[in-house]
Amino acid sequence: MLFLNYIPIVVSENRSPEAERDAISYWKQFRPGKKPLLGFTLVELLVVIAIIGVLVGLLLPAVQAAREAARRSQCQNNLKQIGLGLLNYESSIGTFPAGGDSETSLAWTVFITPYFEQSVLHDGFDYGTGSYTSSGKNELASNRLDVLLCPSQPVVTSILSQLNLGGTSAEMVNGADPFTTHYLGVMGPKGNNDYMSDWILYEVEGNAWSSHGGLAVQGVLGKDRSVEISQITDGTSNTFAVGELSWDEWTRYRSWMRGSTLGSGASKGFYMGSAKNLFTVINEPAEQDDAGNWIVSGGFNDAGFGSEHPGGTHFAICDGSARFVGENTELAVLKALASMNGSEIVGLE
Repeated sequence: MLFLNYIPIVVSENRSPEAERDAISYWKQFRPGKKPLLGFTLVELLVVIAIIGVLVGLLLPAVQAAREAARRSQCQNNLKQIGLGLLNYESSIGTFPAGGDSETSLAWTVFITPYFEQSVLHDGFDYGTGSYTSSGKNELASNRLDVLLCPSQPVVTSILSQLNLGGTSAEMVNGADPFTTHYLGVMGPKGNNDYMSDWILYEVEGNAWSSHGGLAVQGVLGKDRSVEISQITDGTSNTFAVGELSWDEWTRYRSWMRGSTLGSGASKGFYMGSAKNLFTVINEPAEQDDAGNWIVSGGFNDAGFGSEHPGGTHFAICDGSARFVGENTELAVLKALASMNGSEIVGLE
């Protein structure tokens, strides 16, 4: 027996030289200090890839859910800031701002901009009588206010821009569409008050079944109405002020500073861009025909408040809080919360 680097190699007279070389090569790989050859087989590589795929499939929904939770929290915080802005305005002026002003055609959002640290923007507006398309009004709509935008909705500009709410001319600001808002005032409920023993309808100004849908008048942010807190007899904690309307099915995103149309005569101010009737349940649009045209039971002012957040949407409450309201909430409850003086006994859980 020979010893080659302490490796026992049996020499046999009957072995060929080739066999001896193979034996020596085999035993050399086990010499002290010699590292074994490492590597993946194809099967092992495929197994690792499969495991990684499973882990990604398990973790990705969790990551997406965490991101949506953060966006939802930011959206709720936006509405809380808006609600506090309305209360600060009320403390300063004595009333809430009108949801839309038919003289200046400006929205309630314009009047509370100082409470978003936008005093310079607020002071730049023209508050005189005239259309929002005039100089000093519409041109300021090119300013983006993130507090008016839901982070879960990628649409940030007006996607149905028109010169006036019922018109046909494209609205442009320096060659671009103006920024929109995903938060609209609640003009009030429209339809039957299901909490009354008698069949009583909520009050509506104008024709409730016209192309504009009429104007609910029992909410906090209506046309040409500046509401005092004392008028909210249902309680500030039980009354909606502003609702989120940021879901993809909504096709009437308007400029954030646009209130009501000027119009004339009986139609003056009847198309509201800044506030809507609460007419349907959450995440359900006003009715349309098969061609997508709005029909009489789905006027311009009627809206289904809703969002891209799973399960519901947000509302700013008149007490300065903001709440997430589930999409399974009954319409009767939603209408009661949209009313400031309907005498319904209902509240948020």
